[in-house]
Order: sequence, then C-alpha cells, then structure tokens
Amino acid sequence: MSGDDALDSFLSKVDEVNAVIKDMASGKEGSFEKADEVIGEAESVRIKAEATHINNSSPTTVSIPPQQQQEVSPEQMSQAAFMAQIESDAKARKERREKGREESEAFRLKGNEKFKRGDFVGAVAEYTQALQLYPDSVILYTNRAQTHLKMSRFSEALNDTKWALRLHDKHPKALLRRGLALRGLNRFDEALEALDRAKKAALKDKRKPMETYLKETRAMKEVYERDLAVHAGLPSSLKNKSRGLFEACENVIKAFQALQDVVTRYQLDISCPNSSPQEEAVKSGEGDNSQRHMLPESLTDLTKESREWILEGAKATNQALQTVTKALHSVTSKFNGKGRRAGDGLTIAETGVVDWLRVNGGVVLVERIIAVDVITKLCRDMDSQARLAFVSNHAELVEKCSGTVFLSLAFLQLACKYCDIFCVAIAKRGDSMRKLSLLPFTPLPNVQQSSMDVIHTILSVDAARESKDLACFGMAKTLWELVQARKYILISLDVVLNVLSLLSSSPLSRSDINDIVDEMIEYCITTIKNDNEEWVESCGHLLLQLSCDKKFALVEEKHMKGIALAMDAMYKKRERESVLGVLLGLCTNIGLHSQTGLDTLQSVKIHELLHTILMSNPSVAVTVNVTALLARLCSSKKVCSGIVEGKGALASLVRLLSTHQHQEVQSNVLRCLAKILSAVEASRKQVWAVAAQTFSAFEPFTKSSNDNVAGNACLCLSFLFLEKDIINKVDIHAVDALLTIAKTAKNPSVQKNATVAAARLCQHPEKMQRLRELDGFSILHARG
Repeated sequence: MSGDDALDSFLSKVDEVNAVIKDMASGKEGSFEKADEVIGEAESVRIKAEATHINNSSPTTVSIPPQQQQEVSPEQMSQAAFMAQIESDAKARKERREKGREESEAFRLKGNEKFKRGDFVGAVAEYTQALQLYPDSVILYTNRAQTHLKMSRFSEALNDTKWALRLHDKHPKALLRRGLALRGLNRFDEALEALDRAKKAALKDKRKPMETYLKETRAMKEVYERDLAVHAGLPSSLKNKSRGLFEACENVIKAFQALQDVVTRYQLDISCPNSSPQEEAVKSGEGDNSQRHMLPESLTDLTKESREWILEGAKATNQALQTVTKALHSVTSKFNGKGRRAGDGLTIAETGVVDWLRVNGGVVLVERIIAVDVITKLCRDMDSQARLAFVSNHAELVEKCSGTVFLSLAFLQLACKYCDIFCVAIAKRGDSMRKLSLLPFTPLPNVQQSSMDVIHTILSVDAARESKDLACFGMAKTLWELVQARKYILISLDVVLNVLSLLSSSPLSRSDINDIVDEMIEYCITTIKNDNEEWVESCGHLLLQLSCDKKFALVEEKHMKGIALAMDAMYKKRERESVLGVLLGLCTNIGLHSQTGLDTLQSVKIHELLHTILMSNPSVAVTVNVTALLARLCSSKKVCSGIVEGKGALASLVRLLSTHQHQEVQSNVLRCLAKILSAVEASRKQVWAVAAQTFSAFEPFTKSSNDNVAGNACLCLSFLFLEKDIINKVDIHAVDALLTIAKTAKNPSVQKNATVAAARLCQHPEKMQRLRELDGFSILHARG
C-alpha cells in the first residue's frame, strides 16, 4: 500500500472515532473499550504510513539485527529502523493492553456476581484485581465506587470516582457516585454540584432518578444544617446550673476546634493502586494535587519530604489530641458510668458537649488524621515481616503515628462511652469502621487494645449494631483473619472473640460472617481438641455464642462429631471443666433450636458420653449442664430408649436424685425421668425397682420449695401410676401427700401434676376409699 493509501485509510477512521466519542459522552456500555480498539488501529495505520513514506524516499533500507537494537540510540538509527522500533513497541503495548483487558473482564464479572449476592467485600477484591490488570477502565472504578457506597465507605468511593472522572470527566455514573460519596461525607454543596452535572450528562430517560437523588440530598442538607444550628453551642441553661461545668465544656470545644485546624493542615492524598499513566502525571506534581503530599501504594516508597511531613503532622496532632482528650476527660470525670452527676442529677447529655462533637467532626476524626492513614496502611498492605521491618527502620515515625492513633482512640472511647448517638453515628460510617477493624493488626499492644475497646463499645449499643447501614460489613472477616494469625495478637484473645460474638448477633453482618463461620467452628474445635491452653476457653465461648443463633447452630450441627470428641477430651481433664460446661451449653442450644438438632445429637450417641461424664463424679456446674442437656435430649424417643437399654444409665439417674442436693440437678434429673417414663413403658418398673419400690423415694421432692422440682416429681409419679402393679404396692399415705400438694401448691403446674398422680393412684379400691374420706373428689374437681 502506498503512503497516500495508508493515510487515506487513517482518515477514513474519523467518522468511526466521532461515533465512539458520542457513545463515550453518553456513558454507553463498552464505548471505552471500543475507543481503545479504534485508537490502537489508528496508531498502527499512522506508523505504517510514515514508515512507507520514509522508505519510498530512501535509496536504501538499513536493517539492524534485533540483538543490536537495544544498544543503538534513536539518534544513531536510520529513520526507517527507528520507525520500525516504534511500530514494534506500539504493537507490544497494544497486545499487553488487550491481554490485560481480557483478563480483567473475568474478574469484573466475578465482582458483579458477588455484588449481586451481597458479598461486597469480595466484590471490591475482584474489582481491585481487575484494575491491576486494566487500570484505565472507567467501568471498574465506578463499579468499585458503588460497592464502597454500599458499605458506607464514602472516602474510598470518592477516591474511585476521582480516578474515573480523570479518564472521562462527564461520565454520568462516575458523577452520580461522586455526588453520593460527597453526600455521605456531609459535603452537600459539592454533592449537589456533582449530582447536577450527572443529570446533565445522563441521557434523557436516565434523568428522573437523578432528580430524586438531588431532592433527597437537598432534604438531607436541610436536616444536617438544622442539626448544626441546634448544636452550634452549649445550652444557655447549663451556665446557670453549673458555671464550672459550662467552662469545662467550652474548653473541650475550643480544644477540638484547634485539633481540627491541625488535622486539616496535615493531610495526605491517598494514591490509587496500580496508577495509570494519567495518575502518574498527578503524582509527579501536575494537576490539582501539586501542593499535596501523596501517600504511595507502599509505605516503603515514601519520599523523604512526605515522611517529614507525616512526622511533623503527627507531632502537632499529638499535642492537639492530648489537649482535647484532657479537656473531655475533665468533663466526663464529673459523671458516673451512666452519665449522671451526683448531687444535682445533671446528665452529660444535658451539657450538649458530646452532641456538639458529633455534629462538628468528632465522628469522622479517625478518617481525617494523617497518622491513622499511615498505621492502617501499615496494617493492611504489608505482611508481618515487612511490617516489623518497617517499624524497625522507621521507629520514630511509627512511634509518633501510633501515639496519635492511641490518643484519637482514647478520645473516641470517652465520647462513645457517654453517648449512644455518637456510637450509632460512627457505626454508620464504613470508612471509620474499616480503619478501626484494621488497627488491631498493629504490632503495638496499646493500639490493639484501644481499637478493640472502641469497637466493642460501639457494637454494645443495640442501635449501632443493628443499624441499617452496612458499615460493619467485612469487619467479621477482618477480625477473624486476626484470630487466625493469633501469634500477632498482643492482647487477650477474648477481647477479639467478644467483638466477633457481638458481630454475629448483628442481622446485617450475618451474610458477611456466614462465609467464614464454618471455618471458625472448625478452627475452634481443633483448638479445643488440641488443648491449646492459651486459646481453648476463648474458642469455647465463641462456639457457645454462635450456637445461640439458630442459623449458626445449624452450621455447628455439621461439626457435632468433632464437638463430641472435644467434650471427651475436656471431661478427662478436671482443670478444663469450665470449657466442658461451655460445650455442654452449646449442645443444649443445638438441641433446643430444632428436631434436626436433637437427631444430630442422638446420631453421635452424645447421651452415652454424658452418662460417662456423670459417672466420673464431676463438679456441680458440670453436673447441672450434663443433666440439662440430657433433659433436652430425652425429648427424643430414641435417646430415651438408648438410656433404658444402656447398661446402668437409667439406674444411675435415679440414684443421682438421692445423692445430689443441688435443686437444679434434681429438677433436670426428674425431667429426664418423666420424659423416659412417658416414652418407654418398660422403664417404669425399672425406675420403681431402683427407687426401692417405695413412694418415699419421690415424696421429699414433691414437697420441695422449688416448683420445678416438685412439679417434675409429681409428673414422674403420674407416669409410674399407669402401671397397676406399682399402684398396688404404693403406701396408702401417698393419697394424703398428693392431695395436700394439689390443695396447697401455688404453682398451677405442680397442682395439675399432683392431681393427675392422685387420680391415677385411686384406681386401687383402698386408695379410692381414702380419697372419699379426705373429701378428695372436691379437690380433684377444683383442680380440673
């Protein structure tokens, strides 16, 4: 092809390019990929046209062997060879881009699937993988921004929309999600501007939803501004009630305003992972970030200037935080744990100081402090060895930043302790909750402990834990990763597991924690079986907490065999009785939730293990738990039959009544016997034989002050008296005893059971006669 033909071919692409540009402006799906394709083809045509023109005008063509091409500079090359090299490089770049785009598409589709399922953490991971392969995709940035918005991670969503708009400044979805992110950050004027731009950029049939977002944002702005106006200062009545307290609260406000000035002065821009060429221009000092210090993808790439900036900011922030924390403590110390002051009864809520902090930036403190960004990046992006190496090499920087983090957590803990609304406000912020969940990975005990304390305080508030926002999403997975890396936990594991237990009771986090709960159960069972002294009790308590939720109890059923083996290992060690008690409680919960749970317990013959435990003369606490579980298991006829057929199992239960004085144990054993006597006829004569064939074996329990004991004892007698042989052998004074109980007992169940037992007993003529003598029919009639 001649040079003119090649040039004509290039110019013929103009119409196609114009069409693609229009599609890009409208945000049409696939338009950006089409643009890459057209640009690549056009570049190839241009290079070929130039190369052909040069070759036609040159008398000879110079050929340079490939092995020498890298050693020859462009100035030394002939124009033909130079253009050939450029063409080769362009082709290689295009191939790499095409390959990256194709590979990224698989991750994008996986991300979309996880997003649809509600697995937002997994979706973010997939979109991030896709961006590493193809960092110039607007769709990937907007998709990840939407996922961040779902988890109330507004700062991260805003960051993604920023890069999307650098690639296409009028992309409707990028503008929309930028507006929603800004709205979440309470930057309403900027949000309205972005949403208005999104409306103008969108197609006509897509503008109605934009109107809805604009209307909602204006309404939210009004509410926010009213809240600001209400809490613009301290209540005027406070000064009259307590001038000293009023001045202390004023000091808090002044100190916090000074802190905000410092935090605003020392801020970093967070760079996007795997920056595209457009982003590199920003990093090099071009664009609107030229006056801002960048926090690079890896902390090991920190420039000297940024490191000094961070250190300077950490020192200044430390001083400001110390002042505000001290001022806030001087206020809270005047109140008791419930936020009320002795003497005048004034509550901390009436001072208005915590509410002022809430609406004036206290809630977003951890999102804005430079040191928190550094420490969370240290936790999130480095493995343990790299983390420790960085701490060793930058000891002063880490020390100052961790000190700042510790002081900011101390401030949050004070505010959260005395204000539930403050807790709820933080719980709704995904950016804050994510950073808080990363801080326990810090190799510093004080930061680990403080961050867990703050998280626990927040989640202890029902309204915060059950918030409709998904800010807590992903926290369970993050903290479970911490548990698995337990050698890096420098605080009590119970603290972490208590938070996991709170998360497991949060409706919104269940879909999140469900993905890892099976792994958690397996891990805990293995830890208990291996008798890891440091962690065994904590793992037992986590299993018990999970079993309280029916949904998780069903998962634990799958591991019932392992749980039984763990129980067997624990009962053999007296020092592990507390763990055994926890496992017994777990099994009881599984049995309570469903018939399937009972069947599962029966299938592993748990009742045989329980009988073995009872024979080992365990402590009172374990005996209570064992008998309680047996009582629940006896709801299954198979278990009842197994106990009756088992060697000495039924007899040992009856004997336990006479040897154990604990009323809860007695009640549980009698409940077991009642269920067995009801379900298995053959058991009645066995029980009567073990009871020395006398009513006196049960009589003391019928007169017990404990209604459960008395009621279950009478119930056992009512089933025993279904056998005529037993009725014939019962002493006549049993009629007197049962009528007295039916007449005087205050508990209706005890009255009813005693009445039934007396009525069945009187099938015998002598007992019937005694009933008439005592005017028993009127009592029986009165009791129904």
